[in-house]
Amino acid sequence: MNPTYNRLDVWGNTFIQSDKLGFASYHFDIVSRIAYISYEHDDTCYWPPLDDGSPIPSRVPFINTSYDAEARTFRGQIAWKQIYHTTWNGSETWDYQMKFDTEFTCILSGTVYSMHNGQSTELSEYGQSLIYVNAALKQALAERLSLTEDHSMQGVRTVALTLVHRLGDEGAPVRTIATVSSAVNRASMELFQSAES
Repeated sequence: MNPTYNRLDVWGNTFIQSDKLGFASYHFDIVSRIAYISYEHDDTCYWPPLDDGSPIPSRVPFINTSYDAEARTFRGQIAWKQIYHTTWNGSETWDYQMKFDTEFTCILSGTVYSMHNGQSTELSEYGQSLIYVNAALKQALAERLSLTEDHSMQGVRTVALTLVHRLGDEGAPVRTIATVSSAVNRASMELFQSAES
């Protein structure tokens, strides 16, 4: 599950929350064109099982997917009832809409709706209760840094700040920008240290 970075398309990218790969992370496989949610992180063991008592599957595929490349918007459904013949926390399905920034560093906006007893209700909103960033932000920064002549710490910081400012210009919510900034700062330090050694 080593994350890769593709700044031109959603396919080939992985998006994580809480800086944990496999903690309900979104994977967009570039070869199969299959998208799925991974529950492979050890911390998911603290989450409740499916409503029939069975464990959460390690990988749950999105179905009924579509991707609008021009709008950078992915739509898909997690069909608990249809695929696993049970619900999770009462939900039969989750319906997703995710809009990505222009370089696929995070999910800018979107919603998740839950279908429960035939009623659709909003479960979560990206940028509010859901904050997802690209798992390969370090690689994204390294690519940008390779295009510059200044590989000093100041150069690394300039590349990082440019990324964060762009997200603000594209309307990323404050919480998303803060999460990206934190991840970018960590990646910047790692890049600078590796460049020095």
